[in-house]
Amino acid sequence: MTQWTRGLGALALAAALAASAACTGDAEDGGDSAGADTPEAAETDILELLNESDRLVVELVAAENRLLEQCLEEDGFTVHDRFTIMDVGLYEAESLSLGNPTDGLFPEPDMAAKWGFGAWADTEEGMASSDYEAYQDALGTGEELSANPESGESGDFDEAIDNSGFDALSEADRYAWYAAYGGEAFAEGQFLSDEEIEERYRDENGIWVTPEPGGCLLEMIEALYGEPELVIDEANGTSSWSGRPESPEYEGSAWAEIVPDYRERVADEESAFVDCLIDRDRGAWEFSDEGEVYIWSYLAGVYSGEWTSPDGNDYGEGVPDPPSDLPSDFEGLREYEVGLAVDFVECGDESGFVAATAAEWEAVHLEYYESIEPELFTWQEEVRAALDRAQELLGA
Repeated sequence: MTQWTRGLGALALAAALAASAACTGDAEDGGDSAGADTPEAAETDILELLNESDRLVVELVAAENRLLEQCLEEDGFTVHDRFTIMDVGLYEAESLSLGNPTDGLFPEPDMAAKWGFGAWADTEEGMASSDYEAYQDALGTGEELSANPESGESGDFDEAIDNSGFDALSEADRYAWYAAYGGEAFAEGQFLSDEEIEERYRDENGIWVTPEPGGCLLEMIEALYGEPELVIDEANGTSSWSGRPESPEYEGSAWAEIVPDYRERVADEESAFVDCLIDRDRGAWEFSDEGEVYIWSYLAGVYSGEWTSPDGNDYGEGVPDPPSDLPSDFEGLREYEVGLAVDFVECGDESGFVAATAAEWEAVHLEYYESIEPELFTWQEEVRAALDRAQELLGA
């Protein structure tokens, strides 16, 4: 059970949603999607598995939260911190892949010819331009949205959750609630500054060491799962105390090989795409180890004129130097962006890269999920068993 804090809640929730949305599925079909007649049929079977599993995880988190609320209310706490006890949303996956590395790199041809990549719309001049709203309409929204997939923007969880009742409590009452929820160490952490939190909870290896749980959190974990264990996520520098069954989805070396496998399969098309851009005098672009081209970082440099920093290159690795005749005015820069976008789209098609990347990115994910399908079904049965235990406890 992840221990939520106001400062880390949004980040942790985003990670939880991403993880649970890609998890596992339906034991009733016997787990035999590997025997499907076509890749399309196999993908459909596994998607059903993933989406059923997401529904189970959502139910299990909700049951955990009801147990926590029940425990706290027995101790006299009737108003709860909704950033600490928080349900997760249901996500219906439509694809096995988690986002192609080239997302945002190839606009539709007509969009590229008229609007480029859309980077101009992120600038001050672009937002004030007469056709800014027309561009937003072309994207299918009247809201101010960036087409930039590198922005990392997500929903504002603070606005989505009404925590006014808890916020209205005195500091002493809120401390008492936190102590009842997770123990004294947990409660103390809620009132520390960011600097104090870093000093107290970050170990010498840079891992966030979550305090051992107490209170109702410990009671819930022990009732559902037994003795809690510390789960360390070295990749993200975090840890949490949990008993909930961990999905096998991201475990082992097979998951780590998805991107290298994909890049090996599209290596010829990558090279042809880069050569095409060179032939069009767009410079020597390079793909990152993750299969990305940092076009948005490059365009940020184009519009800001800031190309370097004390730490090196501001606009990403593997991008060419800006052309010597790069315009200095906004309209000229926008025209340059449009031309660059058109060349990217045409080179993507001529090289075969656009078609190859779409097909191979899906293929490597399908093969991966087929390889771990038995483990996914076993994990799902563990989740079902935990959900049954939670429902029995709630009905007691």
